[in-house]
Amino acid sequence: MMLLRMDLEIPIGLSNQRDHRSGEMVTCALDVALTLTCGVPQVNVQVVFDNNALDHRLEVRFPTGLMVDTARFDGHFQIVERSIDLPKTDATWRELPRPEVAQRAFTDVSIENQGLTIANRGLPEVAVVRNEQGKADIALTLLRCIGWLSRDDMWNRQGQAGPPLPTPGAQEQSTYLFDYAIIPHGTDFVSAAKLAQSFQVDLEPIVAPLQEGRLEETAQMVSVTPSEFMITALKEAENESGWILRGVNLSDETITVKITPNLPFKSVELVNLDESHLADLEIWEAAYVELAVAAHKIVTFLFRITD
Repeated sequence: MMLLRMDLEIPIGLSNQRDHRSGEMVTCALDVALTLTCGVPQVNVQVVFDNNALDHRLEVRFPTGLMVDTARFDGHFQIVERSIDLPKTDATWRELPRPEVAQRAFTDVSIENQGLTIANRGLPEVAVVRNEQGKADIALTLLRCIGWLSRDDMWNRQGQAGPPLPTPGAQEQSTYLFDYAIIPHGTDFVSAAKLAQSFQVDLEPIVAPLQEGRLEETAQMVSVTPSEFMITALKEAENESGWILRGVNLSDETITVKITPNLPFKSVELVNLDESHLADLEIWEAAYVELAVAAHKIVTFLFRITD
């Protein structure tokens, strides 16, 4: 682990004219902890920030060194590809476009043989922008501090976006903890995306009583191939005696998913999101299930443990 400690001197807020930052400065303590785990190709980062400033945004930038036109953003059951260049505007636009977009677990910038994925926990705003050399930088928003719900004196918008109400609580005057991870990768972007998904939660150790038997170090409750199929839920069934596996095909083409359970089951069927029956599935060699899954399709399997 490496620990960096520093004090940031930041303008205390906006000037009275609201057209530039105040000349008065305030000190904000910043601690950054970087951690490497053996066998995991990523850098975990924790940031502790004492926010004593007003009307500002705290972000961290990651130069990718890559010349690209698009970036990938994790969405709901889909990885969304967006242009990093803003649309051209004219006088008819009531509001100028911004580069910030929504994300869930990660943002990725890649070319054919290399890329950079930035994973996060609970940081939904990100932008991918061009630097002075025209190469892509990932800009992750950590904190956005504002004093009004809306105003009519914004340079980038005509009129108001809502009622002009003061929001002193939105200045976020407190101490914050931020978590993100830096995941460089080669051609296998999907593996980086799965690392980013795994980063969303910590392992929770539970002490269990001793039992007979031997558990392999690499044992899994369920083995799934290919890597383009991402498991999004593994849980007990709601109204049946069994368990549910749900996943999504992250690729742009149909794949054949092979599921090899290491949990007990007697039969398996395809079900809706509400776990109602769709079709019975064949168990091959009494060990695994195969199913063709279309691009971006969500599928849910019910594994019954009783006949």
